[in-house]
Formats: sequence, structure tokens, C-alpha cells
Amino acid sequence: ELAGAPAPNALAEDSISFVPALAGSREPLRKTVFVETFRPNFIPSDGAPPDGYAPNEHDRAIRNDRYKLIRRERRNSAGVVVVEEELYDLTRPAPGAVQFDPFEAVNLRPAVTLGGSSPLDRAYAALSGEMQRRYPSLYR
Repeated sequence: ELAGAPAPNALAEDSISFVPALAGSREPLRKTVFVETFRPNFIPSDGAPPDGYAPNEHDRAIRNDRYKLIRRERRNSAGVVVVEEELYDLTRPAPGAVQFDPFEAVNLRPAVTLGGSSPLDRAYAALSGEMQRRYPSLYR
């Protein structure tokens, strides 16, 4: 972008231009950040996974400026995928101060009501929906 060359894939969502930040903009470049890991890994010989490949463990997390949703998938010995989720409020306001939960000590996912209307329910729905919208092939 700095050199004026066209982007190789204008539809790619796994990267974002830092030019605004380099130009002095203080606006956030993203609304959410997504990460994932899976195991076992493999070294592709032709750019594709081996035939029949399916990870035994697949973890994803998406966060915004306040909340973080972690989705863990494990394939058990019967081949069934078991999904567990955790939701953290990383900046819980307190009177006169902001408390941080940097060690993700309080999992709020059990308090979420699917389809509910509380602020926590809406935060979960937004992050879960964003994960599913951006990465539908990874969402079960």
C-alpha cells in the first residue's frame, strides 16, 4: 500500500493495512482480533492438508475491546467433537476504577443465556456471531 501496489487479494480478511497508524491515526484498526491453534499440526507438501486430516484439538478465540470468547473443540476417542466455551470480561468496571482480569480467572460463559437480552448475553452473541460470520468453515 505504501508503494502504491495493488493488494494481491483484496478480499483477504486475515490482514489489515497499518498505513493509517503510520500516518498518525489513533483510531482502532480492528474491532475484533481472532486467533486459532489446532493439533496435530502437519507440514503440507503441496499446500493442502493430508487426506482425511482432522485436528484432534482446535482452539479459537475472538476478542473485542472488552470481552474475549474462547472456543475449544476436542475430538474424543469415539471421534465425537466436544465443544467448550469460555467468556471473559477483561475490563470489568468498578466504582471509581477499572478492574482488569488479565489472567482470565472468572469464566462468565455459564451466566450467558442464549437469546437473552442482558449486556453479557449480547456481548456473547456478538462475538460468537462474528466468529461464525468470519470463519463459517471453522464453526460447528
